[in-house]
Amino acid sequence: MAAPSRAADRASGLALVALSVLLLAVVFPAGIETVERGWVRPITLPRAMAVLIGICGALIAWRARPHAAPDVAQSLHALAVWGGLALGVAAVAAVGFLLAGPVLALALMLGTGERRPLWLLTGTVLVPAAIWALVVMGLDRPLP
Repeated sequence: MAAPSRAADRASGLALVALSVLLLAVVFPAGIETVERGWVRPITLPRAMAVLIGICGALIAWRARPHAAPDVAQSLHALAVWGGLALGVAAVAAVGFLLAGPVLALALMLGTGERRPLWLLTGTVLVPAAIWALVVMGLDRPLP
């Protein structure tokens, strides 16, 4: 196994900073419509989350810790989790958040190793319900 390196944290952190900049400069202006109704504009929450992603990425890069390279099984597991996430996003677009969101949450939690029943219940039922309530009722925005 290779000697521990800080390169993974630095690369991951800088990738998150780049993602944040891409979201703020290209994706959001092109994909989020301007709406004047409601007490929160559609761009407010995505912009805040993108800024938070950028700040966290900068902190990860700045405070990089040495890590040994992951083995092949860990890398394949990570790819499977990301593939499941992509399928889940497609499912949300196809059947809607209320049906696919809880299933996606459960699959991601199980795929990342969570097995505690209370956490699984919370992540599968309460978190999607809270997201739905915040977006639909609080922000007066539709979910797919």
